[in-house]
Amino acid sequence: MKYIMSLLLALAVVPGLRLEAKAPAPVGKEIVLSSGTGRIYVSLPEAGRADGRAVVLCPGGRYGYLELQSEGFDWVGYLNSMGCAAIVLRYTMPAGDPSKPVRDAEEAVALVRRHASEWGIRPDAVGIFGFSAGGHLASYVATNSRGEARPDFQCLFYPVVTMDSSYTHMPSRNNLIGPRATAADVRRYSNELNVDSTSPRAFIVANEDDVKVPARHQLFPRPDGQRRAGRAPRLSHGGPRLGLRRAVCLPPPAHGRARGMARQPLRPAAAACLRAPLRQRHVALPAPLARRAMGVAPACRL
Repeated sequence: MKYIMSLLLALAVVPGLRLEAKAPAPVGKEIVLSSGTGRIYVSLPEAGRADGRAVVLCPGGRYGYLELQSEGFDWVGYLNSMGCAAIVLRYTMPAGDPSKPVRDAEEAVALVRRHASEWGIRPDAVGIFGFSAGGHLASYVATNSRGEARPDFQCLFYPVVTMDSSYTHMPSRNNLIGPRATAADVRRYSNELNVDSTSPRAFIVANEDDVKVPARHQLFPRPDGQRRAGRAPRLSHGGPRLGLRRAVCLPPPAHGRARGMARQPLRPAAAACLRAPLRQRHVALPAPLARRAMGVAPACRL
């Protein structure tokens, strides 16, 4: 036993090695995606509470694993209590092929729309939530996908957005497009460069003490080279932004301590995003959240 414990302690300090805990128990009806490795888990609210909205949840994990519990299943009960259908996505790891997770995410959004009548969902009220690397996947689908695979709104929590090596989270970038990525791949998967006037609104939440994906990742300079603290970037070349005019930078919990993130302070942000009329471009943050936000006015542009 002593030798086993010594081995476990040694493994625990090996850089880059992650010892996975027991797999979380799935919540909701499981549907296998066409990839064979991707899954969605569908949880519908009570009939009398449903408001017709649905959210596909993309957990993070630097494109190397998935935080299915804290950034997936832990959100189901809360979203259902708000009348929103919750669809947790277990997407395929890229393993050198970035199209794998993208195909799963696009199919998940499309499947929700195809089952809209059966599940009591409005086809024009299907959104996507993404956390960390899952935020990159969510914003990629929102800015690049078309037709029934494109969500109507996006809510991004401490997301990886760009593949620009000056700002990106390098473990996520390396797992997605590889350490020797071409300039074309960097361009294609830098979501801030793919925004146009049709891009769905985005609500972006960052943590001011995040050391893994710092808030500056969402606040990189505008095309004119200027930077404004507390403001979201212009996420296109002088055109429309990815969504929020200003990012919401919150105090702890920081990135990586997101276990239980379905609790405060992210729930009010999610609620503000969900309760806003789909066509509305401005959303008023709850007063307590607005007071805690860094450099953010109570009314934020979505």
